[in-house]
This record gives sequence, structure tokens and C-alpha cells, in this order.
Amino acid sequence: MQVSPEKDWHEDKDILDPMRGTKKFQSVHIVMVYSTCYYQYASMHGYDKAGRRAVVRKYGSLPFFVRVFIRLRLAILPLEEVEAMVPSGIVADIGCGYGILSHYMAYKDSHRSIIGIEYNSLLVNRANQTVGHKNRVRFMYGNAEMLSLQKYNGVVFCDILHHLSLQGQEQSIIAARASLLLGGRIIIKDIEKEQSIYYYWNLFHDRVLRFSGPTHHRTAREWAVMLSGLGLRIIEERCFRHFLYNHSSIVAERL
Repeated sequence: MQVSPEKDWHEDKDILDPMRGTKKFQSVHIVMVYSTCYYQYASMHGYDKAGRRAVVRKYGSLPFFVRVFIRLRLAILPLEEVEAMVPSGIVADIGCGYGILSHYMAYKDSHRSIIGIEYNSLLVNRANQTVGHKNRVRFMYGNAEMLSLQKYNGVVFCDILHHLSLQGQEQSIIAARASLLLGGRIIIKDIEKEQSIYYYWNLFHDRVLRFSGPTHHRTAREWAVMLSGLGLRIIEERCFRHFLYNHSSIVAERL
């Protein structure tokens, strides 16, 4: 089974590589979006300050543009909401990028061991620079096919599936299902597909930052139907707004 990302998603470049931001419009957009979100992030209530700071410290020795991206990504990522859906045990973080969510999941639960899997080799190298000798987090190069190497209590897809084709999405979830222990869970957090300014804002955002070519979003209900059709039991299905984005989250259990 071949599970391949779309063309630009796995380019071996840092996400905020300066060479990718030379266009004035692109640079202005980055500053505008993320400075706004970071202001909201810094002033909001109820988020895990200690946990977010612990994640930021992991990246202290990395290049400036990586550290900027980490802080800005934290501004728009509903970190606490995603982590709360994840079980203890061995957890795979598919499309982990620099490993922000991976580190946070390990920080929040000492009974978790996290394996971050990423198709961009440079991001994997950067992420591995944040891992100590006794860390419960490790990162490896690959895609969902790597899940066949062992069994997991949980597999997380956070903001990655919409960068795959519809066929690639289903193949990735099939691979995840096959890798789960009995009672293991698949957690999907993605942008909710809807006819609203928030949905189109995300499309604009992805296109300007050049994260991908065409994207393929689904509604929470569509994710739930797919997972149910693969023999998984739906534990949770919901939509929620976090700053300028509408998110959907699905938790499904292997019976």
C-alpha cells in the first residue's frame, strides 16, 4: 500500500525558510496573521501556560526562523483540546512537523511514549535536535506506512489529512487502524469543511504559505462516516472554533 502526500507537502525545507518568504505579499501575510493570533494566544485565559512554555524551551537551540514558527504555530493550534483526546501508552503523531504536539503530549502524560512520523526529512532532523537521551519522544522519517512497524494505543492526525488526496486519506486511516491495539484510538483534528469565511480563510492561509497544492477537506460527519465504514466505533465527533479557524475533531476506537 502506497501512501503519498501531495507534491509540496514534503519538500525538504523549513516551513519558514527565508527563501520561501521573499515575496512581499507572502511576508506581510505571515506577519499579519500570526502577530494577530499570537496576541490573542498571549492574552487568552484557560490555556496551559506551563505546558506551552515547556514546549517552546525544547526549541531554544534551533535556528531563529524555526523558533519563530514554533511560537506562531502555538498561537493557532488548539493544543489542549487535541491532547485531551489522546490516550496513554504508545502514540504515533503522523505528519508531526517539528514535533510541537508530540512534545506536548509527552509533557502532559508521563505514561505516554510518542513516535513522531514526518515525511519532510529536514523537519525530522530539526525535531530530533529537541530530543534528549532520556526523552519519551522520538522522531522518524516516513509516512503512514511506518505504522506497520509496531502496535499503538493511539494514532493522531493533526492538521495533516487535508494535505493528502481523498484516496491517500483513506489509505492512511486504514494503515492506522491496522496498527492499533484492541481498544486503541484514532484521533483526527482538521479544519472543518464548511461554507464560511473561516474555512476560506484557511484555504487562503495554506495557499499563501505554500504548505500544499490542492487541499481536500471533509466535514466532521464525513470523517465519522469513513471511520465507521472501516469498522471503528465513534467516541467523539465535534466542531469548535479556535481564533480564526473552525476545527473538527473525531475520536474513533478499534473494537
